[in-house]
Amino acid sequence: MTNLKTREYRLVRLEISLLTAEQYLRGFWWLIVGAPATGIACIAMGSGLLQALGVVLVLWPLTIPARGFLLSSKAARQMLKPTVLELTKKELLFRASDGTGSRLALASVWLVRKRRKHYVIWTRKLAFVPVPTEAFASPEDAAKFELALGMGR
Repeated sequence: MTNLKTREYRLVRLEISLLTAEQYLRGFWWLIVGAPATGIACIAMGSGLLQALGVVLVLWPLTIPARGFLLSSKAARQMLKPTVLELTKKELLFRASDGTGSRLALASVWLVRKRRKHYVIWTRKLAFVPVPTEAFASPEDAAKFELALGMGR
């Protein structure tokens, strides 16, 4: 396989935050449903401190977008720069226009999913990296990327 390069792409801060919140919701849906349900039970059956805890549990899911913003702040600095992704036989190379970048070994890629306009690359350390589908020059390049990262298996 020859190296595959994307066009230069740049993510927007809001886009990163929303993707982070979405991934959080997808991964912890059971908690997002369970906490408010427990909160409603606390409000209905408890008194005093238990009811206060119930209110916190009911309102907790509303904080997810803000936590998505805060959780992605450090990683966003790199993703906000114009970047080119290069896929080699052994790794993904993220090269920013300012000369900085990062490497991700293919062996550490756990899961890749297509979510709306992005590929979401999950690592074994439970971190994820979004790559816009528009960054690929052609549908053929996107298909090669999907095949190399094991999508559809």
